[in-house]
Amino acid sequence: MYAGPLIDCDIHHTWPSYRELEPYLSEQWRQYVRGPEAIGRRRPLPIWIESGFNNPHSVFRRDARPPEGGTPGSSLAMMCEHVLDRHAVRYGVLTHAEALFVAALPHPLFAADIARAANEFTREQWLERDSRLMGSIIVNTQVPELAVAEIERHADNPRMVQVVIAGNGVGQPLGHPLLHPIYQAAAEHGLPVAIHTFGAAGMMPPCSASGDPSFYIEYHTHGLQGIMTTLASFLTQGVFDRFPSLTLVLLEAGVAWVPGFLWRFDNAYRHLRTETPWMRRSPSEYFNERVRLSTQPLDSPADTGDLIAALRAYGAEDLLMFASDYPHWDADSADYVAARLPNAWHQKVFHDNAASLYGWTETASGPPAERLTTGQA
Repeated sequence: MYAGPLIDCDIHHTWPSYRELEPYLSEQWRQYVRGPEAIGRRRPLPIWIESGFNNPHSVFRRDARPPEGGTPGSSLAMMCEHVLDRHAVRYGVLTHAEALFVAALPHPLFAADIARAANEFTREQWLERDSRLMGSIIVNTQVPELAVAEIERHADNPRMVQVVIAGNGVGQPLGHPLLHPIYQAAAEHGLPVAIHTFGAAGMMPPCSASGDPSFYIEYHTHGLQGIMTTLASFLTQGVFDRFPSLTLVLLEAGVAWVPGFLWRFDNAYRHLRTETPWMRRSPSEYFNERVRLSTQPLDSPADTGDLIAALRAYGAEDLLMFASDYPHWDADSADYVAARLPNAWHQKVFHDNAASLYGWTETASGPPAERLTTGQA
């Protein structure tokens, strides 16, 4: 087991109900949400776009629902109990929940304002209440110039440590030049770009390469397909070549698929490199230098040795960063991950790789971050 300081790179936070987000919307969108109905009978914000693939056992841990009501992931007190206080968590990176789905909304300007409101809610209701928490700037990719403006608004806040994207919103893979202004803004401000799976909510594009499946178990299994498409797109569209300081973080995509994908990609590059002459190195070289992955979900073969062999094939010891994925049903505890990785990797995976990426230079043996308040949900 691992007993040292820990950085959790994927914690999903949200608001207890949509009404708590409403004050953070711009005035015109508050009126849009309220509509012509009487005060107190507001329509719910249409943020959660149902994918049609609903887990029959719920997408949340059974113990994560606040006793006073509200959505799992909305209670700081429960997050402290289940994650921050349970281990020696130095920093926890918040990655949003409902707000991840903004790119799937049909109204691009409303979606952009929801992203702006979600970031303000994060700053005021979460970051100001516990100094261990760090934020992610959620952006709506449907209108890249508004996404850039949102990055610019938070770029000087050291507590907002990355840009996070889930759905693409434009019907093109995320490396497409249309979205390059977003990556340019992130690179100019030294912010990694994190891509989270499942953000398109089964909409544009489908969660699988051959169309939408029938069952949640398929939907959940297919999550890595979108990440593969994103990674190939970033490489072939020259994102890493245009923005040489940019780092890509892949969240909730699994870890064992990487070697086979890179072997196939490297082989194609050897034969077809004239098609993308701006790619000056092999895909695996770019990957090892410019991509980081969260551990969750940590693939669990019957023989743990098979997992370690797959991870060693691409140098995962230096690329993996621990993530709990709290409060989801398949969240991974630190003990679960530690039991499946070599002890010699623990400090890197649980602390040092993330500390290096985000520029937190203190050593793992140093004092924990000062806590502002215990907070209440």
